[in-house]
Amino acid sequence: MSKFTEYEDTFIENSKRGLYRMKDFVFGETMLLPAIRKTFTSANILEVTAATTGYRGGDAGHGCRTIVRIEDRGGAAIKARVIPESIHGNGGVELMLAGDCELLTLVDGLRFAADALEKLAEEDRSRDAAV
Repeated sequence: MSKFTEYEDTFIENSKRGLYRMKDFVFGETMLLPAIRKTFTSANILEVTAATTGYRGGDAGHGCRTIVRIEDRGGAAIKARVIPESIHGNGGVELMLAGDCELLTLVDGLRFAADALEKLAEEDRSRDAAV
């Protein structure tokens, strides 16, 4: 089953709105997060998905979850490396891309992800205020 299910075609120009299915790494349950997906094309193709529950009032125990997924859909020289946990923190992720077009599509994709996450969080706050 795909992790992304489309439900609307309008959000940001040429993007797809839907739900992103994830297994929560804190509590272990399956969650559906509101999500936005967009494809960036140059000599390579990157697909970027941004998903979030929106603000939940605190740390991970309060339930906020956020995902940024960057996937090669053709021709991208891209690698990812997991940074292991240490005494300083929980680790992280390093993305490595090679090529001018990869730089261009990554910058555009990260800008899109930031805008999409802000919009999704704002929509969540608006829903909470309406209740």
